[in-house]
Amino acid sequence: MQCLILVSTALTHLYSTANSNVGSGKTLIACLLVRHTVDQELQDRLVGKQARVSFFLVDSVTLVFQQAAVLECNLDASIGKYCGAMGTDMWSKEQWDTILKKDQVHAYNIEDSWPLLTLL
Repeated sequence: MQCLILVSTALTHLYSTANSNVGSGKTLIACLLVRHTVDQELQDRLVGKQARVSFFLVDSVTLVFQQAAVLECNLDASIGKYCGAMGTDMWSKEQWDTILKKDQVHAYNIEDSWPLLTLL
């Protein structure tokens, strides 16, 4: 349920920029939101709350790597990059569990994220 609330909040705040022109700062705004979320997550972990991760979903494989590079430049967090060409649809729950523990932020092609979402 917390994931749904976070997504709803993010969509509410990003709605006005979602259809903005190229170069208008959409990715920077998303980075700032993810940075805030990661910072809050680290604080929550310090007080013993359950670990969570952030997902950065894009609509093409090319954008997975492009946006992950932007995230890496703007965040002090480990960023995972995943798409279907990596065989993610064949990965076991154990493989996903390992990956989810390794990286704080995960960049995915939205089409290729369904196998993961079915395991969560």
